[in-house]
Amino acid sequence: MSKVTLNPLKIFDMKDHVVVILNSPSIWSEVWKQIWNDSRINVCADGAANKLMEMTKHGDYKMPKKIVGDFDSINKGTKEYFIEQGVSLIHVPDQNSPDILKSLKNALIDADIDKHEYVVILGGLCGRLDHTFQTVSILIRFYKEYQLDNVFVYDGCNLLTIINEGETELDFSDHPEFLTKMCGVIPICQRETIVTSTGLQYDMDSRQLAFGHLVSSSNRIMEDKVTIKTNAPANQTFDHCISYVNSL
Repeated sequence: MSKVTLNPLKIFDMKDHVVVILNSPSIWSEVWKQIWNDSRINVCADGAANKLMEMTKHGDYKMPKKIVGDFDSINKGTKEYFIEQGVSLIHVPDQNSPDILKSLKNALIDADIDKHEYVVILGGLCGRLDHTFQTVSILIRFYKEYQLDNVFVYDGCNLLTIINEGETELDFSDHPEFLTKMCGVIPICQRETIVTSTGLQYDMDSRQLAFGHLVSSSNRIMEDKVTIKTNAPANQTFDHCISYVNSL
């Protein structure tokens, strides 16, 4: 299996990516607006539509291409507003699929993507803990279906991605100042997870990670390039420097 190289910090200054925005108590910051407005395809989960309406009116957020979900959260006035703006409303009543998965799948319908496409999910990591676990679970499921390497979740404080089986190089050389350097490697599959790393303060050498055993939290990035080798998907988290990113 060949080594995969990820550049997580590209999401802060890239163009023409795919973005999904979720209902979230996170602050809808200038960074969120930049990521949203610079996208080529942007989809709003219906739970975030009421807030997005406010932000399109008063916060300079551009219109979404689609709003997707079972529409149990969107207000009537919000629906009417977006219909008047020419936004497609995609009703997906399937209760076995959360809105994040429905939105991701619909975002890719119109995207001519390859495995290197950047997909950014705004929100989904704070607020209710069950929603956070759902977000992590969907990332694994989404990778299995689409084999996309560059899928990131950003909530304003945390940047998260999935490290899949094999060897992954994480390149932070573009904007190392964006990070506080704090990070974690969290086992998330219900099977044995063996991890080897380089470039971290507390590197692992074929260490087993498991809940109830060892979890690599409060680790620190020590080099511009970090490698993670794992036999099962693991959750890689990064803590970003809020004051620096908000100055962009």
